[in-house]
Amino acid sequence: MRFYEKKQQEHGMDLLFVLLLFVLFTFTGLCVLLIGSKIYRSTASHMEENYTTRTALAYVSEKIRQSDTSDGIFLAHPDGFDETENVLVLSRTIQDTTYYTYIYYYKDALRELFVKKGTPVTPEQGTSIVAISGFSVEEKEHQLFQLSATDQDGKTVQILIGQKSSDF
Repeated sequence: MRFYEKKQQEHGMDLLFVLLLFVLFTFTGLCVLLIGSKIYRSTASHMEENYTTRTALAYVSEKIRQSDTSDGIFLAHPDGFDETENVLVLSRTIQDTTYYTYIYYYKDALRELFVKKGTPVTPEQGTSIVAISGFSVEEKEHQLFQLSATDQDGKTVQILIGQKSSDF
């Protein structure tokens, strides 16, 4: 009888060891999974933040490059717009008619409005390009423009872009 009882105890210990090893393996796998999901969420959040501000600045930069002609780019304060903020105006002549593209910030979005020169405009008319919480443009010396975009978390990204066709 003693031999039988001893074998049962050994099998019980073996079973307990295997069960403990399985629980430890499961716990470790769960911890790795939780850490990985936290890193993924953080990375996705940072990518989204960078996407909105950098997309806005890249869009405006490309528009400036497309309108890079003498007197083709200037800042203005059209009637009905916030007088404390500059509106970027890109001028283009098509078949002897001049058109303006207004790029500005209004109601949590970067907006664009394309109209014939002399047409009365309001900020509501523009098409929303990308949702951001702030945008500004300033002209520095020698037609160098400083663009700033702010994301929903308040982080601001700035770039400088120069007009190649300008007279220095």
